[in-house]
Order: sequence, then C-alpha cells, then structure tokens
Amino acid sequence: MMTGEMVTVSGSAQSNDVVKWFLNPDEAQILFEDDPEEVAARIVARQIGAASAEELFGVEETLHAKDMIGVPLQFLSAEWRPSQVQGEGLPFFGVFRVADADGEVRVLTCGAASVCMKLAIADARGWLPQWLKIVLADEETKNGRRPMDIVAAKAPVGTGEDRF
Repeated sequence: MMTGEMVTVSGSAQSNDVVKWFLNPDEAQILFEDDPEEVAARIVARQIGAASAEELFGVEETLHAKDMIGVPLQFLSAEWRPSQVQGEGLPFFGVFRVADADGEVRVLTCGAASVCMKLAIADARGWLPQWLKIVLADEETKNGRRPMDIVAAKAPVGTGEDRF
C-alpha cells in the first residue's frame, strides 16, 4: 500500500478495504461516506428478502461479542461501519450476520482487532460461512484487558456444516 493511501468507501466498507487498512494502519485511512439513498436501498432489499414474517416484522436483536465468548456461531457475512469511539481502538467495527445452533440468524458486532482482521480476511477470500467462536486471550494487556480473538469451532451436533 502506498504511503498515505486513502481507502474511500461508499456506505459500508468491504472486507478487502479492511484488509488493506490492516496492512498499513499508520498510513492508510478509511473514509466512510454514507449515501442516504444507498442506506435506504439496503434496508428495502433486506425487507424484500425477508424469509418469514418474524424476520420482516421482528426487532433484530444485536449480539455483542463480549457476551458471546465461547459460543459456537456460524459466521455468514461481514460488513464494516465507522467507529463512534474516537482515539482508541479501530476506526471501524464489524457487523456480522451469524447463525446459532438453532439456526436463528442474528447480528453480532465486534471491534476487537484480531476478530475484525481475521473475519475481514475470511470474508475477502470467500471463506464464509464458517463455524467459529470468540475467545479471550490467556494473558492480559498492559491496561489489564484480555483481548478477544476468534478461532475455529465445531458445528453443533445436528446443524450440518453448510446449512446456510
């Protein structure tokens, strides 16, 4: 990546953009430009693509990675949004569509660097869907936190590897 290269995205960043950022985070920037018409089109497409009344009318519960430590989930897709937290962490976070052992599809968010990097790579290379689980590192950082990571997980019994 060239010094100072700006990765400009319209709407949500693509996983390839995120991988480029991870290659050179000190020099690269991701500039999110949300086009209201594009956002509206994504919402309409999601509603038209609903597979059930529950999906169409239900309130989608967002899962947070910190609450799902050790739980096997099938990661289906990745999107990227700008972080609202200034000055620490990544300039973006991941919004992942996941399925649980019962086949319920939900949204999971995470801003942990290792999780985001691995899922950006997997998505960019076409390796999703994939059964994975979020884990905590064995050792704490200098500030006393245990960073999150993501590792392979066995598909729960009876779910089938390629159910989605």
